[in-house]
Amino acid sequence: MKKSAAIILLIAAFSVSAQAAELGFSGDVSLVSTYVWRGVTQFNGAAMQGTAEFSYGNLSVGMWNSSMQGEFSVETDPYIGLSLPTGPLETSIGAILYGYDFFTSPGSIYEIYAAAAYGPASLVFNFTPEQQDGEVPSVYWLELAAATSFVGAEWSAGLGYGSYSDWTYSGDTPDAVATLLLSASKSLTEALSVSWNYALPLNDDDDLSNVFFFAIGYGF
Repeated sequence: MKKSAAIILLIAAFSVSAQAAELGFSGDVSLVSTYVWRGVTQFNGAAMQGTAEFSYGNLSVGMWNSSMQGEFSVETDPYIGLSLPTGPLETSIGAILYGYDFFTSPGSIYEIYAAAAYGPASLVFNFTPEQQDGEVPSVYWLELAAATSFVGAEWSAGLGYGSYSDWTYSGDTPDAVATLLLSASKSLTEALSVSWNYALPLNDDDDLSNVFFFAIGYGF
């Protein structure tokens, strides 16, 4: 990640989180039947995924991980986020760095994001600036989601749209695509839950296909 962007975000984070706060830790471990990201199946087969996060006031720092198959063996994505004091409208900004094989493999890419949520609805805008001497063009991804509780389960729908859904592009900005993700999740215990997910492309694209995947997760 560019140092200037990281420094600016850290300064803003600590200025907002200056009030007394306690250090917190949370995380989760999940088994997914298929690794699907923004409508694109990353590889055939199951994956182990998990998150470890530290929080202090409005600031959170963590890392998301996933096992991989094929060119890479593991994906490691550190991130930083800052919740903003905007009352009932929950807002946040942050940055994510996508890395592979603990950053020993080339091709790390970063993106910045801004998110807002009000009640059951949320909106996230992700932007990837041009990187790697222009080999990775500036692209974006917009995601609108809503959730509700019904018959003992959590149901959600997420509409994604943007020019960025696959890492395999190079040089030219990809055409924008749209995807729909339908999910239902059920808590088995306070920490254990299962979910059923269906990713549906809304336009023709070689990288997108109808995908059903299952996940079981444990949070702590």
